[in-house]
Amino acid sequence: MTTRTAFTVSVDQNRYLPDGGTDLHAIVSVTGTGDPDEPDGDVLLRVTVPRGVSLRSLRQVLPAEEDLTGSASESAPRVFDHPTGRWGRRETREYHLRLRVPAHELGLRMRAARISLLDGGPSGAADVFAEWTDDRTRCTRIDARVAHYTGQSELAARIRAGLDARQAGDAGTAAVELDGALRLARAHGNVPLATVLSRVIEGDETTCTFRLRRGASRAEPPRPVPAVAVDTPCPECGLPGFGRFCEGCGHDFATGVPGPRPAPRDAAGFRWHVVISTDHDYHRQVLAESGPDAGRLPRPPRRAERSLPLTGGRVLLGRRSALRGTVPDIDLAGTSRDPAVSRTHAVLLARGGGWSLIDPGSANGTRLNEAAAPLSPGAEIPLREGDRIHLGAWTTVELRGEPAREGTGREESPS
Repeated sequence: MTTRTAFTVSVDQNRYLPDGGTDLHAIVSVTGTGDPDEPDGDVLLRVTVPRGVSLRSLRQVLPAEEDLTGSASESAPRVFDHPTGRWGRRETREYHLRLRVPAHELGLRMRAARISLLDGGPSGAADVFAEWTDDRTRCTRIDARVAHYTGQSELAARIRAGLDARQAGDAGTAAVELDGALRLARAHGNVPLATVLSRVIEGDETTCTFRLRRGASRAEPPRPVPAVAVDTPCPECGLPGFGRFCEGCGHDFATGVPGPRPAPRDAAGFRWHVVISTDHDYHRQVLAESGPDAGRLPRPPRRAERSLPLTGGRVLLGRRSALRGTVPDIDLAGTSRDPAVSRTHAVLLARGGGWSLIDPGSANGTRLNEAAAPLSPGAEIPLREGDRIHLGAWTTVELRGEPAREGTGREESPS
């Protein structure tokens, strides 16, 4: 026999906690079933917690925001009843529940709370769980609904993109995404998550040489970051900060990335640009090395060379991804349509009067000139005029310079 209930209860949560983790968030959804005997009086939402667990807050977030924490009555030890008023038939409400659980050893799983409705008859109920793990993929993910109601949607997206890229073997994109998540976690004051992420990511953020730490679990450029008020002055130019970017120098307060800098010129006054081409000789070399997998690569398109100026102190070469929000300075997907180019493939850095090259950990590697082996991830390699950088399956980027005379210069705009 099936028992009819007036309400159904479901829970979306982050159940996995890192070693020492104690903060637990859950979104509780309650929906009226339309039962004819659905109560027309006040309904209580009951939160029952075991010994050692404390109820930090309960806040209604849908359809209207209301803090229910102060209205709770403790009807029994560790049993908290919150009045919710009258409900309409088939009405849905959502609540943000915050719990503090005691830290336990890795591998332990516990029920942290029981959510139920008191309406004078049978009703639905659901549980909130906590589980401690050293699997960084699990304990760094943020449930989408939790992220939405806690203002951490972008943080959740960055973590998801980083872990997905790591699973796909794109260590460069994974490192950049997780580094961005680390910055956002610190900005949100999410100390436990920031601590976990700092164990996953390492590197020199000023040179974009982010990398995953050895042994990090395998597994979510500019990003849309909400404008925020900044109390401290810009670390680069000293102007007061408000919004994401400094109005004086362009410093990004959300990510810490410095503002744009002029392209370098050496003692002879060189102006630098790159020429991007489809390199059929390099493509044949890649096919020869790919063995049985060579048949999976498409044929390179017939495209003319393109010349693009180097106009900043740091130039990211990669593949644009609207889904992941990756926007490189030079989008090789738009020029060579090379599927083997990573979203974050290589970085050109202004050094004195010239440039250096870094591969932050691309999936298929970066080669310089006629070298048989790819560059070591994170190694900074000085470049000379005429050096040819090979990326992906058929893309070559050649560094060129010429004296910067008035009225000359090969600063062609992308067509």
